[in-house]
Amino acid sequence: MPELPHQDVLIGLGEVSAAFVGFSLVVGIISSRSPESLPESLRLLSVREVAEIGLLAVAASFLPLVVHGFGIGVEATWRVSSGSFIALGSLAFLPSLVRRRRVGWEGQRAQPLQGVVVTALNIGFIVLLAANVVSPSAVSGARYVLATVLLLAIAGVLFIGATFGERLGPPAA
Repeated sequence: MPELPHQDVLIGLGEVSAAFVGFSLVVGIISSRSPESLPESLRLLSVREVAEIGLLAVAASFLPLVVHGFGIGVEATWRVSSGSFIALGSLAFLPSLVRRRRVGWEGQRAQPLQGVVVTALNIGFIVLLAANVVSPSAVSGARYVLATVLLLAIAGVLFIGATFGERLGPPAA
């Protein structure tokens, strides 16, 4: 059985994703709340989402390796892995949306740029993986890796928003 393209990159992304999970949990535990930060419930929700996204990225990084290990061809491996990645991402996104609705949209409106960036990254993530499911090709592995990187970028944006909160905006006059 030939080696899966991008195998080393996927393993590296899995390691980075695991570090994201650990780092977000440590920061969530030891960070203190400052007067100009986001509401505590929104900050904790964002840190939780960073950890969840990191876990999803860990699973997604190793999924093609496991699927390919069963002797499935490279094209089918990317197709199955991409479809599974979309399904896992959707399963993680829906509860997050419900939790954000419970917390309230007021604090989230304080960071409109974050919402735009996360939405754009999510759209890119879905388009890349859907292309692998619908039309796998020689670049399917690269699209899968890029989708995983976009997922980690979403975690990074959420982490920065949770850590620095409203302080990311222009200084108050």
